[in-house]
Order: sequence, then C-alpha cells, then structure tokens
Amino acid sequence: MLSILMFQVIPRIARRINKCANDQPLDFYKIQPFNWLLQLNLPRQFRSFAFSIPEFPNMIIRIVRLPVHPDKTGEFILLFNNVRESIRTYDGCRQLDLLRDTSRHNIIYTYSVWDSEEELDRYLHSGFFRNTWKTVRPLFDGMPEAWSLEKLQSVQPRPD
Repeated sequence: MLSILMFQVIPRIARRINKCANDQPLDFYKIQPFNWLLQLNLPRQFRSFAFSIPEFPNMIIRIVRLPVHPDKTGEFILLFNNVRESIRTYDGCRQLDLLRDTSRHNIIYTYSVWDSEEELDRYLHSGFFRNTWKTVRPLFDGMPEAWSLEKLQSVQPRPD
C-alpha cells in the first residue's frame, strides 16, 4: 500500500500541481473540495484521503467554557434558549451548539462556527452580545474561558 502511495499517487499529484502551476497558480480554496483530487484519476482506494480542503478557508471555531453555578444551570439554559436563534442567525454564524460536561453538569460549553475572525469580532463587539453577557454573567461560578480555533484538517466519515 505504501509503495502504491509513493510510486503512483504522489507523482500524479506532483504532475497535476506542476501542470496547473505552468498555466496559472493553483488555488485549492477556489476549487470545489475534492474535485481536484478526483481529477488525478487515482485508484479508488486513494480517493478519500484523511484530509479535506476547507470550504471556508478563514472559518473560525469558537469554544467557550462556562462554569455555571450549580443552582443556576436551568436558568442559564432557559436564557440560552431565548437567544439561540438570534445568535445562530447573526451574520457569519454557521453553527451553534450548547454542550454540557458529562461528569460536571454545571460546566457548559458553547461551540460555534463562524465564516471569519472578522465576523466573530463583529458579533463580540455588538450591543446584542454585551446585553446578553450582562444577563448571563451573574450566573457563572468562575471565570469563563474561550478559544478561537482554525480548522486545519477534517477526517471524513468512512463509508459504510
């Protein structure tokens, strides 16, 4: 399997990249994901590599850890339910999930996907966010933590 990868797959990819580079620069982000891979005419077993070209190259994943006071968890979830559609439909927000730690039920996480860091920053500096934060801040039992991440790779589910 490794020899096929080294002697068939890699040279085909290199030839394809060189061919495109001679005509014009190859911009993988403007090509529909995986179309360039299928154009290589690779053996079927090599067509689903364990990586993908992101559809949104600047996409940001935001994870926020919210330690909610144990007595206030239900109230927090109700408040979240009241604002979730407004957050989800905010410009640039692609996905919004509310998660809970499996062993410490008062530790809540939000997981959101944004088109770009600029869109996320616009949301974080909005009046809507400031008002929402003022409402939920008293429910916390510690300092919230937040991480903004870029997706580097995505492993596709294996076909059944």
